[in-house]
Amino acid sequence: MDNIKSETINNNEIIDALKRSGYLLENRILSQFLKRKITAEANHKIIIDNDENKSREIDVIATNFIGTIKLNERESISLCAHFIIECINNSQPLGLFENLGDWDEPSSDWIYTITNGDMEISEIVGITFPRAIYDYEVELNDSNPSKQYCTFQKKKGDHKKDQWMAFHPDDFHKTLSKLVDAAQISARSLHERWAGRQPQILRIDVFIPIIVLQNKLIKIIQRSDKETEIELQDAKLHRLKSSSEELNTRNISIDIVQEEFFNTYLDMKILGLKTIFDLFKKGIK
Repeated sequence: MDNIKSETINNNEIIDALKRSGYLLENRILSQFLKRKITAEANHKIIIDNDENKSREIDVIATNFIGTIKLNERESISLCAHFIIECINNSQPLGLFENLGDWDEPSSDWIYTITNGDMEISEIVGITFPRAIYDYEVELNDSNPSKQYCTFQKKKGDHKKDQWMAFHPDDFHKTLSKLVDAAQISARSLHERWAGRQPQILRIDVFIPIIVLQNKLIKIIQRSDKETEIELQDAKLHRLKSSSEELNTRNISIDIVQEEFFNTYLDMKILGLKTIFDLFKKGIK
């Protein structure tokens, strides 16, 4: 019998492995919701195919009730936000390129569903809620979401070992696709679950995809078509557009947030949702 010595990881190696993973980051982001008493869970599975029992795991998902408008004794309107989050411990900076071109209507970047309510009130909500988003974002005067991204790695080969190159990381592209799919599937699933429920509470559910970076995020600005006129800005928050074939081939904005800014970002986002809801209430009264 061969004398094979089993190897057991020691505490220092455990700590090193955890620091290089994304688990500690996920746990810290989860705690930001829990300390605000917002329902949240880590490693949430979203079913993508009931027939084949396929699922995708999302790092953190949280649900925050924003408010209710009572229309009469039987009818009311509620707004609920669902945060769908992937966490990345990026070893190199993620760069998002400034978008100086088109300007899509801001409300078209949001994923939301309107469920229940009679035809008249549903039509009013269908017009008034996106208008409230538009008014909020125009007032916010946010910069155009980026449509291009890259990160950096050393070239392979001895003669190129000191050269860095910019490239599209496959893992990040998969993360974008997973977030878009998860938001769409969650919206469709929740809509099917609540449709036709009584009493007649009209639900507005907003789905917010987010990527949290543990390390550096930069904004890449090219002032002209000259390669030398490039400016790099450290960024704490920027939006990135990811295409969605399911939703009429339109774009969906994903918030890219550096971890050290996430606490501030979350307060800003919740306040923004409450502002949108207040604008919405004014619009339907």
